[in-house]
Amino acid sequence: MTVRVAEERFPELVLAIHDARDSHRKWQYRNIIDISAVRIDDADPHVLHRAHDLANPPVTAVTVTRGDTAVDITFHLDDGDALALFHPSAMLGFAADPDEVTAWIGHLATVTAETLAATGIPAVLDIPR
Repeated sequence: MTVRVAEERFPELVLAIHDARDSHRKWQYRNIIDISAVRIDDADPHVLHRAHDLANPPVTAVTVTRGDTAVDITFHLDDGDALALFHPSAMLGFAADPDEVTAWIGHLATVTAETLAATGIPAVLDIPR
């Protein structure tokens, strides 16, 4: 999944990830509503560039972890747009449930786009089909 905004809104895009972490909208997976603490850590963009086989190296990157589920978010600038790309984490040494990771990615991307829209920043949420 990708969240896209105008390039000049890059700082707000990065900050929206932190707002998504602190969102009052609780994450729900199957029949469980999760209230676990969420952690955001800086990640090495060069490592994630290779780990996720990205066409272009990211400007910066973070890993968002909730329990044993983690998502890498790489930030890119491309043709006047700022992008946040959401990936299953390449940094964890254990395998989380792939469906749970996909659901966590969807939640983070959706809340990020909603956070930006709520502050008047047009954001496009690209969901691969």
